Amino acid sequence: MKDEETRRRFMELRAQGLSFTNISKELGVAKQTLINWNREYEDEIDNLKSERAEELLQEFKLCKEKRLEEFGKRLKMIGEELDKRNYSDIPTCKLLELYLRMQSVVENNIDSPKFKSEVEIKQGKSTRALLDSLSGSF
Repeated sequence: MKDEETRRRFMELRAQGLSFTNISKELGVAKQTLINWNREYEDEIDNLKSERAEELLQEFKLCKEKRLEEFGKRLKMIGEELDKRNYSDIPTCKLLELYLRMQSVVENNIDSPKFKSEVEIKQGKSTRALLDSLSGSF
């Protein structure tokens, strides 16, 4: 029987999407054993996949926030430059075009705030309390 560390490593590699063949080569475990472990540890592997997906979503959100912040800074700089310009200058048209494009990018990346009513908040708390009580009975 393989040690717990080998099983844990199998779950990690499987969650990363590696094939049984590649995992077998890396861990030195028979492919059929890995297939059996896959059935046995299916939920744990799914949880590891979910954790990784959550990490990627968080990274993406941070990247999105940084991009939005950067676009906002550029939009402000362009707006300030436009304020200094005399609109009789021909290049202003290009600057105005850039300003409008940047404004569109910023607007498309802003998530609208989503507020819940007091009724929705109470319903959510009630539902969570019910789920907590049900999960405690198993």
